[in-house]
Amino acid sequence: MRGQRTEQTQEALAYVRRTLGPADPVCEDADAARTPEGRAALARILAEPAGGERRPRTTRRRWIVVVTAMVTLAGVTAVADATGVLPSGVIEGLTRAGADDFGEVDLKKARMLVEGPTPDGRTMQVWHAPNASGGGCLHTRYLTDDGTAQGGDSECWNGEGADPLDRMRLWSGGGGGTHGYYTTYGHAAKPAVAVRITWPDGARETVQLNANGYFLTFSRHSVMGPNGEFEYRTIDALDPDGKTVASDPYA
Repeated sequence: MRGQRTEQTQEALAYVRRTLGPADPVCEDADAARTPEGRAALARILAEPAGGERRPRTTRRRWIVVVTAMVTLAGVTAVADATGVLPSGVIEGLTRAGADDFGEVDLKKARMLVEGPTPDGRTMQVWHAPNASGGGCLHTRYLTDDGTAQGGDSECWNGEGADPLDRMRLWSGGGGGTHGYYTTYGHAAKPAVAVRITWPDGARETVQLNANGYFLTFSRHSVMGPNGEFEYRTIDALDPDGKTVASDPYA
């Protein structure tokens, strides 16, 4: 996917770390990123020219607004049915971030991309809906056995200069916070049938795609280096013969 711009990427990453400090949304103290100061710092960095712009960990999309819900959200747990009814928690999750910046979220096109069991016995879901800017919003949430939705993240981005998710050969997202496991989800286009994740410590993990080309997995491997610095993973999309058909070295 991305060009081999390792030196520029590392310089940009270091610049963002120095500026954001504890407000960095991928650092251990993620609470700081949810403060007004943290969100303002993130928006300021992303508004700067390419030389100082933070490269997203997932794709070429420019993540602008990130919101994490730590409260319990009660609501219906079924996916949208033929009548177009969405779970109340999903509606709130998809619309709570970025509406002022990117316009209205098109809930009529909202859909669940993937779901799967978490290591702690819950179910994780990843939802997506496009917004008026041509970009979109992702919402992840966790469901308990009794159907209660607990917390989750919401991320929205501007569509200007970004490829729609359904046109990308490979994209991925994820984060920590699942009882010591790192979450990775995403999509690979045909002819891919699986993805191979190579972690910073050299470990490799192969994950099968679902019928629609999406994947969701939880791993004990970390993207944080020994000194707390973020280290990239490599994600390769594999065809039925195990051949790499798409690659993201900056996942």
